[in-house]
Amino acid sequence: TFTEFGIPPTICKHLISEEEATQITAPVQRHEIKDALFDINEDSAPGPDGFSSSFFKATWAVIGEDVCRAIMEFFNHGRLLKQLNATLLTFIPKVQLPTKKKLPPRCTIKVDLQKAYDMVDWDYLLAVLRLFRFPNRFIVWVEQCITTASFSISLNGTIHGFFTSTRGLRQGDPISPYLFVLVMESLHLLIKHKIQNDGNFQHHWRCKELGIINLCFADDLLLFCKADIHSATVLHDILQNFGVLSGLHANAQKSQVLFSKSATQVQHQIQSIFGFPQGTLPVRYLGVPLITSKLSLADCAPLILKIEARIAGWNQLKLTYAGRTQLIKSV
Repeated sequence: TFTEFGIPPTICKHLISEEEATQITAPVQRHEIKDALFDINEDSAPGPDGFSSSFFKATWAVIGEDVCRAIMEFFNHGRLLKQLNATLLTFIPKVQLPTKKKLPPRCTIKVDLQKAYDMVDWDYLLAVLRLFRFPNRFIVWVEQCITTASFSISLNGTIHGFFTSTRGLRQGDPISPYLFVLVMESLHLLIKHKIQNDGNFQHHWRCKELGIINLCFADDLLLFCKADIHSATVLHDILQNFGVLSGLHANAQKSQVLFSKSATQVQHQIQSIFGFPQGTLPVRYLGVPLITSKLSLADCAPLILKIEARIAGWNQLKLTYAGRTQLIKSV
């Protein structure tokens, strides 16, 4: 249970209702299986056999019944063959990212979670599901899906090795984003619980009225507080505790602390608390630049260059109307 992690279950106010629990564990129908499969992107995360959802869609009239029977077998008995849960990992190079009136000192912490999906602790995830009162049958299904996965490495078109894992969620698995959101929601609950029991925490003055302390979209996390030692220490301790419990630790090299001009006296102390470098505006969040004033053309220049480069690549391709539509959707 969540109590095993030293966290009271009472911090969660939005629980799965009995009606919702009944809905998510209701017998799965064949048309639901087909609808779910046909919603998957054509070439999204094919398995070791190379078959993506496009193959199953094209041959559904032939293999649809067999697919439905295999999937319904899992939902009925809660067991999943490891052979059906094999995964390929492919190495892909990643580019390294890179005067006003006196106001209360404030700071924003931009947190980059290290290998977010890959590091989720399974025990913690299952405890989070129990916290939200997901039915046990549903939790068994999730546990089977995440713990029976196996992996091989695809290197230069050749498959190497075979190994299992002890943590993490697979990118490309349609259920992974939902599970990850629940894990991050537990961080929000931890923050809320800690702040409510700490009488000395000071909000970022722009966020005080609404009580906003964190913003999170997937693994992109922003934390806000007044730039004082105690408030920064509270947020740091929450991050550390969350990392120990969930396996999601901040990447000290890619995370940043951003300060207002009125926070110069405590900048070095707060930086030493988090161990993050000091950032400067504009900072990129969800792919777009953030700044306190109106965005200028110069602020958006990197984004514009990327869009222009993508469009320029289209000129080299002779595409059908459907192909052009697909390219537009991918931007």
